Amino acid sequence: MRYYRTCGNKSCHCYQSKSQRHGPYWYLSVTWQGGKHKLYAIKPEKVAEVRRGIAAYKRLWKSVYRIAELNLALLKQTQEATPK
Repeated sequence: MRYYRTCGNKSCHCYQSKSQRHGPYWYLSVTWQGGKHKLYAIKPEKVAEVRRGIAAYKRLWKSVYRIAELNLALLKQTQEATPK
């Protein structure tokens, strides 16, 4: 996430115009079980690396869900093949 901030100094240009705010500042937002959110400040030079990590995380979970679907399909086949 990219944010722009107002510093609060009434004589600063950011206080006079929202288009003149400070930034961008980069943050990684993480949601933990139970709905707790945590923000991590990211240095500008690390943004590309963090984005690659997020993409890898999404690929991992896509694979996990696909494995779960395959396991469920196998379980259904096994149950259907078992005589009752």
